[in-house]
Amino acid sequence: MNYQKLYASIIKKAISENRKKAAGLEKHHIIPDFMFENRNRKGPKGHLPGNPDCKNNLVFLTSREHMLCHILLAKQYRGTQYEYACLTSVLLMMSGGKSMPVERQNLMKKFNTKLYSSIRKEACSIISSVRKGTFPCKDVDTGEIVGSFRTDHPNVLSGKWVHHSKGVKHSDERKATYLKLNPADGENNTRFSGISNEMFFEEYMMLTIKMGKISPFQFFRKVFFEKHGVEFPKSLSKFRFNCGKEFWPKLEKESGFVLGNRYEKYSHKLNPRDFI
Repeated sequence: MNYQKLYASIIKKAISENRKKAAGLEKHHIIPDFMFENRNRKGPKGHLPGNPDCKNNLVFLTSREHMLCHILLAKQYRGTQYEYACLTSVLLMMSGGKSMPVERQNLMKKFNTKLYSSIRKEACSIISSVRKGTFPCKDVDTGEIVGSFRTDHPNVLSGKWVHHSKGVKHSDERKATYLKLNPADGENNTRFSGISNEMFFEEYMMLTIKMGKISPFQFFRKVFFEKHGVEFPKSLSKFRFNCGKEFWPKLEKESGFVLGNRYEKYSHKLNPRDFI
């Protein structure tokens, strides 16, 4: 199928009808704005000079035509530097939910489910592969988000671009407001289990003595659940013995056993109920 020819025919039809801004019509960039050096939206810049929002590059399409055009662009630019941007545009159009124009919402209800799933699966796969090894960057001097780039990009290595969250500081007032709205102590902590540090240490000590060695942490969780019916968190939070840094030396000292790999997989032959 000639995607470029089909795309051009839709655009020519809309231009020939001299369409203006109206209800039920959506504005479309004939040449996508991400292909321009001077794009107005945030993100990686393209290679074309000029203004993407100039009158000659804009056309009004129906929701169906608009969706089809973006799918055709994604097909047309597959394997190029614009593949990621084209597929992202399609996904955004498909997943707008109630924020989408009513006409597009109605279109999505009629949209072929198999086709939608196929496009979404392909898009997610390519987007995932493109994003692998990258992170969102900002310019150190301007603070502008420049897009996602690989960790070995020259501007990242030189320090010109850094992770978008680096250097973000919150005022004491904002921190106090956050803690007030999201208290993290005791029962207000989302990881609260009702188990004190003293009880936790005592239970671990008893299991260590019964096993004759310091138990892998995940096996301790199984034993604890069988004994008390409470599922212990998968890891030690910062509120427990400084993320465990103070716990393991204390257990070694008081039990007399040397700690191995506390996260090793315990033998499937061990039955947690045998150690209650």
